[in-house]
Amino acid sequence: EEQLQDCLRYGWEMQWRSADNEAEGQWVFFNQLENKELPGHETSKRPTHSYEEFMAASHIIRVARRFIQIRLMCRKSRAAYREKKKQEQRVLWDKNHRVNVKRAAQWLQEITSFDDAEPSAFPVRSTWKDIFLSGAHIDVSDSAEAVLFTFEEERSAIMIQSAWRAMKGRMAFKKALEEQSILDLLTQNVRIASRAAWFGYGMEGITLEMWLARLGMAEFYPGIVEWDKQQCAKELKVRKKQKKHHRNSKKEVVKPLPRRPNQPMALVDFFRKA
Repeated sequence: EEQLQDCLRYGWEMQWRSADNEAEGQWVFFNQLENKELPGHETSKRPTHSYEEFMAASHIIRVARRFIQIRLMCRKSRAAYREKKKQEQRVLWDKNHRVNVKRAAQWLQEITSFDDAEPSAFPVRSTWKDIFLSGAHIDVSDSAEAVLFTFEEERSAIMIQSAWRAMKGRMAFKKALEEQSILDLLTQNVRIASRAAWFGYGMEGITLEMWLARLGMAEFYPGIVEWDKQQCAKELKVRKKQKKHHRNSKKEVVKPLPRRPNQPMALVDFFRKA
């Protein structure tokens, strides 16, 4: 391992001296970051950083380049996706605009004919404002042939409204956090823990029917009891099978052992057996 480190350091010494190698460019880059300038004679001097520092910096540069490349690719894909959604919204907006113009024409004619009449003389029915979503107001425009705003203006207004709602939501959440102190959080957690402890302690010895009645689910009690009976029957059947198999496996066949002929036992065999 020491020989390998010496070889790497020797390669590093030869690398920074070579003007055609990439190390010179990297060394110049680090020197530029430190001194904010790039004199030409500094490339022939010995670097002030070690081999380990150089390898760590090279690894950081590779990771940073890869990260920037991924970010650029994601940015391009996000821009393409947004442009695609924008085109789809534009087509939908144009289509709705043409349809709503035709629907709103008759309502405009009926409403404008009652300009000089009393408010009670207006027909009790839906007006063009209920169906003509992206048209101009009747007080501004005499007809619904053209709108007073473009698709880009409407889309920008929608984006601004969504951003405003998000900002107001964050402000409300921050205000709620500031109004709630640490003591309130602790007391709330203690209250929740005590309620959970009472729930576990107060249920000791209670029947299933009473528990379901407290929760308002008493109608589920017969089904649960039936299911429990079925499960008990299945377990009993399995236990009987296991017990029968266990009993059969323990049966031993008793056979009489053959008797040895009566022979005189030697004294050595007697003590060996003992």
